[in-house]
Amino acid sequence: MGDADRLVFGSGARGRLFGREYLIEPELDKWLGAVYSGRRAVREVTLPKPYWRAAALLAQGIADGRFSITRTERAGGVMLGGILEPLLDNWRAAGLVSGRGDWIRLTEAGSFHQFRLAGAVRSYVENMTSELVELPYVSSVRQFPTVPLMAESDWRSAEASLAAAS
Repeated sequence: MGDADRLVFGSGARGRLFGREYLIEPELDKWLGAVYSGRRAVREVTLPKPYWRAAALLAQGIADGRFSITRTERAGGVMLGGILEPLLDNWRAAGLVSGRGDWIRLTEAGSFHQFRLAGAVRSYVENMTSELVELPYVSSVRQFPTVPLMAESDWRSAEASLAAAS
């Protein structure tokens, strides 16, 4: 549920790389055909929604039973406090969460419904994009250097040098 990358391989699995979600071919016959012929079995790749990281971190916190608004804001790069308050007030009134301020904890009833709450907060944050304010200091978070792909000739020369060495 969090913002970590997930490499998946099986038929119908959903994964994430650098914010992009991808779906492996869900139809078993097509998946097997792609695997046996050496093709990629990825059916679709979707671009990340705005503020996906903040939404994913909140969903992960809900799955863990507690979450910090401040830590999620810092890691996700957006101000969430005022935006989430109506939703959290609703959940407090329903007896699903407790606590005010930085740390919010799920109650026993909230733990029972944590999967639904995580989905609700994820869609709530992703759909509130016009009201969210980006934090300026998060621009350097999780930047990955680009690595050039090896050409096939490079692989062959590397294999040849390994074979010669052994």
